Amino acid sequence: MVAVPGVLRDVSVIFWKQGRLATSRIDDRFAGIEGRLPPDETIGFLTDTSGEEVGRRYFHALYALAPHLILEGASARYVLADLAEPMQMTALCERWRLHVVVRGAPGVALLERD
Repeated sequence: MVAVPGVLRDVSVIFWKQGRLATSRIDDRFAGIEGRLPPDETIGFLTDTSGEEVGRRYFHALYALAPHLILEGASARYVLADLAEPMQMTALCERWRLHVVVRGAPGVALLERD
């Protein structure tokens, strides 16, 4: 009798409350970029987000592309762009005088200084 409420709760979660399980792997967003990173160069990092989202995206880049050294800013020869608005890639490239070397997931690209 004591276990019945717990079993009923588990059953309700499985049949009635279970939603679509959506997960993503950080590495998948940066797929194809890691093999193109120069081994001994510092990589810059740019994003179009603000607040805590900047830190989250930067951490994801550090995690996915370790052991490469990635520093925030566009002063390096190669720059990793992680944009929330992929349509802004062209404007970002024009502003910082960069061109796309390789693209990852939508909004993610490795850029090189012109």
